[in-house]
Order: sequence, then C-alpha cells, then structure tokens
Amino acid sequence: MLPDVDYKEALTRAFVLHYSRISMMLEKSQDPDTLSNRVVHVSVQLFSNESLALRMTEQLNLLHIMVVSLKYMMSKILIRNTLHNSDKNFHYVVDCGKAVMKEHCYWPLVSDLNNVLSHRPVALKFMADDSLLEMWFVFLSMFQGMNVNQRELIQHVEFEPNTYYAAFSAELEASAYPMWALVSHLTDNTTAHLTRKLLTVCLASLMEWFEAINFYNPTVDDSLQVSFHLPLHRYLAVFLCQAVAKQGMYHAERGSAGSGCAAFVNDASVKGSG
Repeated sequence: MLPDVDYKEALTRAFVLHYSRISMMLEKSQDPDTLSNRVVHVSVQLFSNESLALRMTEQLNLLHIMVVSLKYMMSKILIRNTLHNSDKNFHYVVDCGKAVMKEHCYWPLVSDLNNVLSHRPVALKFMADDSLLEMWFVFLSMFQGMNVNQRELIQHVEFEPNTYYAAFSAELEASAYPMWALVSHLTDNTTAHLTRKLLTVCLASLMEWFEAINFYNPTVDDSLQVSFHLPLHRYLAVFLCQAVAKQGMYHAERGSAGSGCAAFVNDASVKGSG
C-alpha cells in the first residue's frame, strides 16, 4: 500500500511519532540484528522520499527525535574516561564492552539519520538549528577519548580486548558517516554561514572537553596510553578544511595572541567591503 501517497504519509507520521521507542526496543532485544533489519526495511522506504522527510522534519521534528534517540541510547552506557590523570578527568564516554556497542544496536538509528541527511533541504535545516547542533555535539562527545589503550609494562597480555572493533565501528558509523553527509552539502559560499555556525559549536564542545579532562598544559605525560577516537577533532579539521577549500573562508585571529578567540571570515564578503 506504500504507493498510495496518503497511506504512506499516514504511516510515516505514525512511525515518526513512535520512533523514540525504537532505541528502547533495540537495546533490550535478544536478537538486535533481526530487529534492526526489520526497522530499516521499513524506514528506508519512508525516509528516502525527500519531500516526505522534509515534511516530517518541519512538522514532527524528525531530526530532533533521531538525535535524542541516539543520545538516549548512548547515555545509558557511559563510564568515567581514563585519559591523562583519571582522578582529575570528569568526562564520560561510552563503554565499548556493552552490548549496545558490541552488537551495533545503534545501527538502524544511524542508518536512518544518514538517509535523511542525504537530502539537502533536511541537512541544511540540521545545520541551521542551534539546539540540534548542540545536542549532536553532546552525542559526539560521548565517543571523544573512548576505549583508552593502556600499555602493559609488567606482564604479557595474553588476550587483546575486542572492544577496539566496537569503538572503530561506532565512530565510523555514528560520527564519520553523518559528517560526510553534511559536508557534501557545503560546496560554496552560499552555505558558509552554516559551516561557521557548526564550527562555532564544535569549538565550544572541544573546549568543554579539554576542561572536563583537566587539559590545561600541553606537556601532559601520557606516553603509556592512547585513544584513537577524537571525533570532535575530526569534525573541526574536516569542516575547517571545507570552509577554506570550497567556501572562500579563511581563519582570522582576534584579540591578543594565545587568547584562543578566532573568527571565520568569508573572503568574498571582505573583498566586497573593500
């Protein structure tokens, strides 16, 4: 009955209104793979329609529901981060040993988000919404510094932990894929204001993370530990590169040296004002 436009819209509305329950079902399911496939089998048919996805975004806050659902799922498996001095680290990250991570229970939610972000009008609304961006970077912060690897100096490590696979998979699927979906729509200076907005939120999140891990001195002695997962750094680097390479923006320092206050200026607007 999906070819019937009225039926498809009614089904999509019902699906969106119950969407927040999906994350709860996935984390409690005894067979998350089967449930995931069934969810995506339905959602991909509904959210692949750009006009329908846009209407759900405007009328039912689809993007907010998706991000909140992801954030809720990950918030239930947070543990204290151990980077640098663990006694002074107040940042919390996902526990990569939990079933949500190891069984990829988040996959259907991320798949749906990537699907709707492939639609340019929806992606632009995502980047134009301050509260949505703030929620998204709170979500990304849960992966920042996760799965810390500690070098063993006393005894031989007989079995390597398998959490590394869960960590890399999560960052790729839940962080990198949405990032590239957003970047693909920022191709010229007409969207420079959105890139600037995103970079501002990203920088604020990064500064909050530095404070949470008590990182005030670049000479921290952490040679015996490492985390390969720094999505906030990745977002900053990728979007800053896009701004400079594709959108005619450049980075300008303001204030005293070392103040950390920076502006992202549109080159075309500067030339016009001259």
